[in-house]
Amino acid sequence: MGKPQDGEIEWSWSCERIYNWIRAQTKPYYPGVFTYFQKKKIFIWKSRIISQKSFEGNFQPGSILSINSDGIIVSTADSHLRILNFSIEGVESDRNLYDAKELLKVGGIFGQ
Repeated sequence: MGKPQDGEIEWSWSCERIYNWIRAQTKPYYPGVFTYFQKKKIFIWKSRIISQKSFEGNFQPGSILSINSDGIIVSTADSHLRILNFSIEGVESDRNLYDAKELLKVGGIFGQ
């Protein structure tokens, strides 16, 4: 497992491992975990494991499957993760889900 300063999310990990990684590295004690989307560094502060796969099909880990008021659903190696709170490097306030539709797009892939 990586160190806090190495906080980039590896979307090929299991959903549970990513969820625990986010919880373990979150503020205020650690700098948080991050991923990239269209060259922007996105910090993820809060997530939830989705107990059942919500979408049928084989998706590349890190694929954004849905963006709605309940969260951003992202595929992992074995399931899906719901992102509930995130921020963007260089932007002072945390972004909420309302902002997500302006910044992200369904079908995009985190980590690229």
